[in-house]
Amino acid sequence: MSWFRLERLRLALPALQLAWRYLDDGDPWRSLPHDLPMTMYGEGNLAEDFQCYLQGPSRVDVRSLRGICAWLRRCKYQSDSRLFGRRDYWQYPAGFEELRRGDCEDHALWAWRKLIELGYSTELMVGRWGAIDAADPSEGWHAWVIFTQNDDRFLLEATAKSPPDIVRPLHEAAAEYAPHVSVDHRLQRHLYAGYIGWLQLERQRRSATEG
Repeated sequence: MSWFRLERLRLALPALQLAWRYLDDGDPWRSLPHDLPMTMYGEGNLAEDFQCYLQGPSRVDVRSLRGICAWLRRCKYQSDSRLFGRRDYWQYPAGFEELRRGDCEDHALWAWRKLIELGYSTELMVGRWGAIDAADPSEGWHAWVIFTQNDDRFLLEATAKSPPDIVRPLHEAAAEYAPHVSVDHRLQRHLYAGYIGWLQLERQRRSATEG
């Protein structure tokens, strides 16, 4: 049995629980805690656990949310294939600080760590951004951050360069995103119903291709 099939079996029960809720209202933001494998977050995520990304030196001293956003706006988005010659590669925060270049995971991972250092309740999210193309569900993979401030939830789009776009209330931005998995400030991992929607589209695409 292939690794992919084993992982799908491991996720079968929680995915089934989410599937019933997703079918009721189509809300990709429904979630439940689950001990997800690190590989669910991306093939370039080679760390043993997320604690690894919170350890090690950081030379960037930011003391506020505004400071996090200001530093990120001075970084450059660049694909892993161009930077490292690989399709996917997650930089550790120290490496990202040195290069000040990277893709969405590098920006979001750094922001997630800094928000935790400042005491925020936060989640590093991996999923889809933008409209889902049923012909190719593999397109649109993205990483971003959710955090709570004064009991309100916000979405931090770490790759955005315009101040109005980098932080928005979650209720205003949620429709543009379909989360699959996350890890929060306590290192608890979560499975989201957006993953169920993606599995449905992937199944439809495979059926159409095989037919």
